Amino acid sequence: MGLTDAIKKAVRFDVPIIGCVKCLTFWCVLTWTIFHGMNIVHGIALSLLMAWCALWFELAMGIADTYYLRVYEKYYQDQHGAETTEDASSSATEPQKDAVPKL
Repeated sequence: MGLTDAIKKAVRFDVPIIGCVKCLTFWCVLTWTIFHGMNIVHGIALSLLMAWCALWFELAMGIADTYYLRVYEKYYQDQHGAETTEDASSSATEPQKDAVPKL
């Protein structure tokens, strides 16, 4: 994701294939195979295979991100709940419920 953002800043105009991981993978692999003298049919086949792998990798990363957000939300709620009981016992002010954690 950082690579595509850097390319967008360097190019300074919208290139549609940069926004799609599968398209970017396909065209990069195809270009690499052509420059290295691979047969065009084998190059297209390898490009399609790598784009398919990028699709599944992107899906796996999305699932991992969803699980991470669920775990973080649960952890933050548990931690925030503990802070609420400590603050309530030590002072009369109520803590903010929409506070953003500092990293």
